[in-house]
Amino acid sequence: MIKNNINLINYIPKFMHGSLVTINDYNLNLKDYYNINMYIKCYEQNTADNTRALIKHNKTLKDYMILNNPKVLKYNSYMSGINITVSWAFQNLDWTIIKGDTLIILESLDIYMLHLNNKLDDILKIISNNFKYIYIMANPMNLEVLKKYSYKNIDYIEYYIKLSKERLDKMKDKDPIDNRTLIRHEMLADKYKNYYLYNSRQEYINTLKFKQHAFCRIGTYYNGTQLYMENIGKLIFEYLYMNRNLDYYNYNRVGDDGVHYYMQLIGLDDRDNHMNLRGYDNIVKEKLLFHDNDLLLDLIESVR
Repeated sequence: MIKNNINLINYIPKFMHGSLVTINDYNLNLKDYYNINMYIKCYEQNTADNTRALIKHNKTLKDYMILNNPKVLKYNSYMSGINITVSWAFQNLDWTIIKGDTLIILESLDIYMLHLNNKLDDILKIISNNFKYIYIMANPMNLEVLKKYSYKNIDYIEYYIKLSKERLDKMKDKDPIDNRTLIRHEMLADKYKNYYLYNSRQEYINTLKFKQHAFCRIGTYYNGTQLYMENIGKLIFEYLYMNRNLDYYNYNRVGDDGVHYYMQLIGLDDRDNHMNLRGYDNIVKEKLLFHDNDLLLDLIESVR
């Protein structure tokens, strides 16, 4: 059977970002159904052939992710067929010179942040003019924001980002188990005698090698202050998938963010603390791994 082509588009910064994992996972999730072309722009591409930074980052990331051979995204080229990106790329690529047929956007917190900064309408207007059809797939937190903006060729679809089983299985077995507790906020340090604080995006580590994870919201900066909203909280569900111990703390919770809706999807209330969580691996596999009946596959087949 001849596979159709799908283009994945993303921006690679000089630090680790959850949207890199999302695009990587969808490369893996979709490769059994389509031929995948990955187009990437790096934070520094200033050599004659514009590829040195791309190669450097591919070498850096290959131990932690599973990538096919990416291509450099060329501005002013028409992107035919179906293109998939993450809303993180809204803030990092020049969409005034990216045009094409169909654009499918997977959510990130950037939808919410662009709205807060009064910039979301500007980017939606640009992509509405440059693509024939646009579909934004997002959890209810982001949908509430998106519904404030109406464009004839942009549809909003409720959807939950899926993790890649291939990546999870590779990374959980890649290194010996580290018996420390992985934490990402120093406010949890006094709760664990033996912990590893991972709070630098400049550092690349295998976050799935630890015996357990303790989660609380780490936040992002907005107008110089910390805004404690998160879009998914991937590590919660990755540790539940591996059936390793997870401690969830409601610290810094300010409202029904993406974490709220993703936890609700598997029957957990994010307003409460949850200690020693295990036994959720099957529902995570059902709800948050990619399957043949995934809504994204239905969408691709309906528009191609």
